[in-house]
Amino acid sequence: MESLSKNLRIAAGIVAVLLAWSGTLRASVAIKPSFVEVDLQGNRPTGVFYVTNLSEKEERFRVNAVHFNYTEDGGLQMSATGENSIAPWIRFNPRELTLAPKSQRAVRFAIVPRGPVDLGEHWAGMELESLDIGEATSGDPNTGHAIKVRSSVSLLAPIFATAGKATYQGEITDVRVRLERGEPILSTMVAATGTGRLGLVGTYEILDGQGKTVQTGSMGASYVFRGSRRWIRQRVDGVPEGQYTVRITYKAEHLEKPLTVERPLAWPQKPPAETAGASPTEAGLLIEAGKDQSQNSTDGNEQNKTHGSVAESGT
Repeated sequence: MESLSKNLRIAAGIVAVLLAWSGTLRASVAIKPSFVEVDLQGNRPTGVFYVTNLSEKEERFRVNAVHFNYTEDGGLQMSATGENSIAPWIRFNPRELTLAPKSQRAVRFAIVPRGPVDLGEHWAGMELESLDIGEATSGDPNTGHAIKVRSSVSLLAPIFATAGKATYQGEITDVRVRLERGEPILSTMVAATGTGRLGLVGTYEILDGQGKTVQTGSMGASYVFRGSRRWIRQRVDGVPEGQYTVRITYKAEHLEKPLTVERPLAWPQKPPAETAGASPTEAGLLIEAGKDQSQNSTDGNEQNKTHGSVAESGT
């Protein structure tokens, strides 16, 4: 158990280093526009992204067409294709690019549908996969245990393609607040019930028994895709334990009216600081977080990929 705890602490430290490295890389590259929309009814829809290297060193990338979606818990999943995907139909030019410092390059794409297309919205993404690999190694000199983690970073720019007229509808099906690792998390389950995506920007308002506003804040910005539902989560600090009324509102460009819900909730008591931290086992979960992170950008166009290995040596 002690050895496992040490390995988890070492792994968590390595992941922190790699996430800092990936954050630096993401800050050094820009994709414009952040997403594009095209009409599938046209002949061979086309478009262009502009990739800029903002750093002082050369960057190399591979360009891939990928499908993506979010799990109910908000985890970003990427695959070769999927339901309502246009990834197999997309052709990029160029497929690889090398960017000198402070330079920009155009990446053009064309969509070539194969067969009939269902009405509504379809999507995929341009994955800009870095060909530079980050690596960190650490170990315990007393035991000889060593952990090596290699990490690559990809940026994702969505492409939304509509056949005919898409409908944009949704509903908030559940609201809850609970402690997660000692922190109060306000969560809403949102379902997209139309044939198009919901690009949501949310706010919350917490009222006491007299109807007085205790706190307001943001629920962030999130995508909920056609035929999907997901929990949208936000940490909310500074609310005393007690009974409250919570109002949630989500606006979206494509919605005629915002999605709203009002629920009575019992706010939990936050535990003392000394018991609220993550256990060694929870710290180990940071390795998994590095593999599949979700962002709130609506929803963010950055995705980390991390692969780890553990090697033992010595006595």
